[in-house]
Amino acid sequence: MDHPPGLDYSIGLVCQLKKSLYGVKQASRCWNKTFSEFLTNFGFSRSIADSCVFSGVFREKKVLLMLYVADALIFCEGRKVLLEIIDGIRKKFEATICDTGFFVGMEIDYRQDGTIFLHSENYIKRILKRFNLYVANPYTIPAEPGTILSSDSNPLP
Repeated sequence: MDHPPGLDYSIGLVCQLKKSLYGVKQASRCWNKTFSEFLTNFGFSRSIADSCVFSGVFREKKVLLMLYVADALIFCEGRKVLLEIIDGIRKKFEATICDTGFFVGMEIDYRQDGTIFLHSENYIKRILKRFNLYVANPYTIPAEPGTILSSDSNPLP
């Protein structure tokens, strides 16, 4: 990193950053800490199972927020509550809002019956093609086939 133009300095002296800048190695940690503190103050609770997952209840509606670096995915039972949360975030941070069909390698399919199907089918196909594994022997996943997750399942702490 170079000294700012116009700054008089002597050889052998360095500048000390007072806060993190985009691109330095601690920037993502500082951002995560700042946004996590905001979410906690906003009323979310951080999951002990995954530090990037936050949950809360707002106006009697369950809300789940997943954070990945500077991207967040918010699931909410009510659109009005969702918009209130987004407005709260926008009051403090610059945010671009979009409906998503893809997040951190997951494809998200919204079903007509109100369910959400998460999968990585296209990613898996690309990897199989890349490594020429279309003819490889399949392996089972670490869950019983046909396992269905529902709101009756045990929630994350």
